[in-house]
Amino acid sequence: MTSLLDLPPELFQQVAHELVKVAGPREAWELRKVCRTFAAEIEHDVFTKHPNSMLSGRNHMVLTNSLSRFIMKRMDAPRGANEQILKKISSMVDFLATEIGFTTHQERILYTEELLDGLKKMWIGGPRRLANDVLCTSKTPCACSSYSWRNVADLNIYDKLSASIAVKGYDVIEKLLPMLPPETDDRNIFLECKPLQLAVNEHDRLLLGVILAFLKTLNLRGHRRVFENFIGPSYDFAPLFPMHSVIATTITKEDAETTKILLDFYAENLPKLGQHTFDHLAYIAIIHSNDKVLSHLLEYSPGGTSMVTARRTLSDACEISNVSSIQMVLRHLPSDINEGSILTLPLFIAVRSRQVVAVQTVLDLGAEINILVKSNLPSIPKDLVTPIDVAIHRKELPVIQCLIENGAKVPHISEWPEHKKTYNLLRNVEMNRSGISLPTQLQHKFMTPKELMALEY
Repeated sequence: MTSLLDLPPELFQQVAHELVKVAGPREAWELRKVCRTFAAEIEHDVFTKHPNSMLSGRNHMVLTNSLSRFIMKRMDAPRGANEQILKKISSMVDFLATEIGFTTHQERILYTEELLDGLKKMWIGGPRRLANDVLCTSKTPCACSSYSWRNVADLNIYDKLSASIAVKGYDVIEKLLPMLPPETDDRNIFLECKPLQLAVNEHDRLLLGVILAFLKTLNLRGHRRVFENFIGPSYDFAPLFPMHSVIATTITKEDAETTKILLDFYAENLPKLGQHTFDHLAYIAIIHSNDKVLSHLLEYSPGGTSMVTARRTLSDACEISNVSSIQMVLRHLPSDINEGSILTLPLFIAVRSRQVVAVQTVLDLGAEINILVKSNLPSIPKDLVTPIDVAIHRKELPVIQCLIENGAKVPHISEWPEHKKTYNLLRNVEMNRSGISLPTQLQHKFMTPKELMALEY
């Protein structure tokens, strides 16, 4: 390597050029580890002296992994790259220079790098799609491009906001947010201008604070159209600050602190969270089994405990069979554990979940084992039913066994089903309890209702 460095610069450059030409960009890229001088020359050669076709196919990863440096090279000399996008990026840098106030060439390079790193996160389709768009030189819309075909060098408010977010220019962001049009969907389709989502994904508390401070200045409770445009839901376009989906993201990430911040903001500044949305968020929290996040959600204040419904919230917790989630949901129910109907009583919900853990947890928290409620099951010829009646009807043997072990009263033999396993379970339990021999399932099948009713044990 020392002998190569001793070569005249033009010969050294020729060696690097031939290496890239013969070995290909991907293999030559691995040789950048030899030394910094060789790395710089290979990068310069790959990005400026070869046709774009060399960066497709198996060599595309070289472009994707070093996309910011590639774009910066082509901003000086496009050489077949998409000049519209390069002009857009250059316009963004000019805007930042004006707003932030940097003047030196080195500062411009640093801000350009930071801008490109941020744009890769905002570009629809991510860095790979951005790489495709930069290489696309079609003069009309085509399948490989994702950007709009107006004069992209012109910056609208969303472009300026995206550029400011990319470089973390919080003062500029604070100035731009009030300029957002309250009722328009005129947005670039190639940039995902979603500040709130970026703040959460990047754990950027400063950006989150700026956004929430701006939203506080709006009368979102009093203007439905403005609320839909900024927060959602809107059937016409994606809102700029989709609070519901962002809260769902924080719950999925198990970010309890941010979840609480957003829920508190929602409670103080936005219309009451809808029941359907609350149920969806609660379900996400339950399936991720994060008690701290679930606790913040269950304590969401505008709806109080009335937001927590046994029929939906508890049902989700029971189906997951997470003991702590079931306990937490039961503590937040607006009614007593033994108040409700066959649809809403916690023990009946646990029985319908088919999960023994859920049934046992509800019983441990004080559910009455033999509680009687009005039946809604036509196939059970009784006006009032108990939890074990429902379990027997559904042929849930583990649940039946759990209820019996906790003191459930087994129905009379005349009410037993013909299902063999269920029948045998009930027969064995009652024979062990009473010491009396009872008819087998086959004998039971041929006995009349009167004969069965006459049996005493």
